[in-house]
Amino acid sequence: MSIFQIVFLIIASIIIAVTAFGALYQMFFAVVYLFLCKKRQISHTPKHHFTILIPAHNESECLPSVLNRCLQLDYPSDLFAVVVIADNCTDNTAQIAQDCGAQCLERFDNHKRGKGEALEWAIPQVLTQKTDVVLILDADCYLDSQSLKACDFEVARGNHVVQLSYLVSNPDVSFRCYAMALARWIENKLFYWAKSRIGLAGFLIGSGMVLHRDILERFPWQSGGLNEDFEYCFHLLKNGIKPVFIGDIVLDSPFPVEIKQLAVQRARWIFGGLDTLRRSVIGLLARGLFKQDFIAFDAGIAMLFISRPIIFGQIFLSGIFGLLSFFLIPSVWSCVLWNLFCGTLGLYVLYVGIGIFAMGLNKRRLTYMCLTPIFVFRYLEITAKSILIWRTPKWERTPRNHEEN
Repeated sequence: MSIFQIVFLIIASIIIAVTAFGALYQMFFAVVYLFLCKKRQISHTPKHHFTILIPAHNESECLPSVLNRCLQLDYPSDLFAVVVIADNCTDNTAQIAQDCGAQCLERFDNHKRGKGEALEWAIPQVLTQKTDVVLILDADCYLDSQSLKACDFEVARGNHVVQLSYLVSNPDVSFRCYAMALARWIENKLFYWAKSRIGLAGFLIGSGMVLHRDILERFPWQSGGLNEDFEYCFHLLKNGIKPVFIGDIVLDSPFPVEIKQLAVQRARWIFGGLDTLRRSVIGLLARGLFKQDFIAFDAGIAMLFISRPIIFGQIFLSGIFGLLSFFLIPSVWSCVLWNLFCGTLGLYVLYVGIGIFAMGLNKRRLTYMCLTPIFVFRYLEITAKSILIWRTPKWERTPRNHEEN
């Protein structure tokens, strides 16, 4: 066997072993979900005052129903307030917020545009008011009626950073929505909730973030990137603060139906996520190793396997290297590598299958499953463009469904 063949097999072994570890890692948490993640009955006297903070840029269509849902929460009315940030709006978002009974903070700044900047501007103003906890909610998201009770219960237990499960409300509208709903369901339930159930860190995922006053005062919100939630989450983890994930209380929102909407949203999320990963994983792993912080170390490991573009890339590279090893360098070891890849692929199929059945099946979803590969290829195309055009894009709001009609 030549030196080149030996080096090739070593590289193939590393890539396939990493991919196999990722499949086992995620499958472990799926098993945790099946046995330990059950819906709780919360009987708890509310103690904390919440401010539901809603960044809104031209959200006059979505906002009324979202605010009405907030005002109907099963929580004492004197223990929560709703504040809307009318951020660089050119419509009547501010007037609608006030008409619906919410407090409105209007902001106009053409140089600092985006959700992260809006939160950085508004949170200090909110903290001057009587509030214990801030819940950040996107303007197209709907809270479960028990959301504040569940968050209050966790805060009372000493968990000052909490994330609510964030799912898709329209999985049956199109095959794109179903594919995205399934991916989000698996990520939230089989991964984040299961990790939190055994004492590991969940991640902040944008909407449904719950932050105690003490956290916001110690670590002011300063993120202005495309993935401000991940940036702030990793900042907390690097300082030894663990986000707790609530999986049995859900907020949801309609996800993009049209391909244009998907492209805008996914490009922003993929680019921002990969950029944050590049800047944060090493720091988390270093903290875990040098400060014996297992939670930070696990969070760093999790980032290598929770990103769907990275998972697809790992599987693709493993398949290519496994196939080339098997046919071009026939040996016992190349057979082992190929079988390991096939077993890893089978484990991922099982993992997704658990998500499919746990989320629920119907005739329409069975049809959508046949079309899902089309969505995957389109997703990979958007991912490739986000990676190849490695620049800092400007923040761009995802077009809403009604704006595409």
